Amino acid sequence: MIDMDWRHGAACRHEEPEHVDRTTAGFACVFGVLGLGWPVGVMRPGRGCMIFDEFDRDLRSLRVARWGRVVVVDGPVPFPVIDVDGRPVEPIARFLRDFVARGHAAGSVRSYAYDLLRWWRFLRAVEVEWDRASSAEVRDFVLWLGQATKSRGADRTRSLATVGQVNLVTRKQYLGDQFAARTIRHSNAVLRCFYEFCIDAGGGPLVNPVVLDRGRGRGRRANAHHNPLEPFKAEGRLRYNPKASKARPRAMPDERWVELFSAMRSDRDRAVLALAISTGARAGELLGLRVADVDWGDQLVRVYRKGSGVPQWLPGSSEAFVWLRLWLAELGEPGPGDPVWQTLRRRDGEGPDKRRRPLNYDALRAVMRRANDALGTNWTMLSRPEARFWCCHQPVSPGRSPNPPYRSLGNGLSTVSAVRRGSWLSARGRGSCCPGRCNG
Repeated sequence: MIDMDWRHGAACRHEEPEHVDRTTAGFACVFGVLGLGWPVGVMRPGRGCMIFDEFDRDLRSLRVARWGRVVVVDGPVPFPVIDVDGRPVEPIARFLRDFVARGHAAGSVRSYAYDLLRWWRFLRAVEVEWDRASSAEVRDFVLWLGQATKSRGADRTRSLATVGQVNLVTRKQYLGDQFAARTIRHSNAVLRCFYEFCIDAGGGPLVNPVVLDRGRGRGRRANAHHNPLEPFKAEGRLRYNPKASKARPRAMPDERWVELFSAMRSDRDRAVLALAISTGARAGELLGLRVADVDWGDQLVRVYRKGSGVPQWLPGSSEAFVWLRLWLAELGEPGPGDPVWQTLRRRDGEGPDKRRRPLNYDALRAVMRRANDALGTNWTMLSRPEARFWCCHQPVSPGRSPNPPYRSLGNGLSTVSAVRRGSWLSARGRGSCCPGRCNG
């Protein structure tokens, strides 16, 4: 017997429903044990009624407490998630341990840990256990992320006036306090990966709560006309993935590039910026350079690629190597194993025995922040000046084999593909990518 109004229907005998998890109720209905009254009523013959916890949550008034945290430890898992008592969250710990064993970098472990911590906090706020979560919780989680404000350790000060605004010079938007669509999509991917691991290990729900929207817009089933001699392919996007807008091309005009390069205060800053532009390497990859990673004869630098850690030699412009040589002359005579980029001074000590320290990512961001404050801009190391295209087609010295353009970009794109994607405004190739002492 089915009663659509399950709270007042005679079939439920006016009794308080018995709460069970959706997986148990759903399987019982499929195998004919129960009658199902949608959207929430499930009646068990002769024993009252039980329900799904399917109701409209007031997400705007939902308060998600800052439960637990991600800590840094010296161990196999560098970024575990701990609860309020300081103990690791066991399901997350098992997943991250397997995640590290599969060769993922520490940065990826940190990103996954924060996404899972955010999910755990939401589940505690809605009073649902992690292994009882369903697609309804994932749906509400996505809706909550779409209207929630990011939690911050400290209040904004100087950046308060520019939150979410567009810079008039760069035409780039400042970071806002809301979660971006790409952040939500990444969170959904992390949750699906986490529950796939738990289900394969014999724990968690029977069905992955982060469901795929198979066949959406195509009107056919997944893996239709599949060749039995080939493995099945994953089809369909995640159902509750928000649509991400197409990113604008990262580029800057020649005159803006000259202004940014002129705002650098030292030969070190000019060298790292020139190498970043001419090689196309990521900032984190360049910061790991050692003196032995520089090939002065062929003007190459060796970086270790993000994720895989595979070494790769990337060609740089002649101007970038000029600034690099000036910086190393200022640094002294570093050994082959010494880091190329070091701080100009030590801040946590006084006296003549100050020592240099390797330049980290936060210090490099401070370099860009000082330049942006002076120029009134919001450029980042991810910006793609058109000078990169110019650097890729520099004339080569006699006797030196030219580097093919598809290898001149360290971001994995060929020159032709990057032009088609609009990674710079034009390919005019005017002027030098490194103004100042270098001829161009």
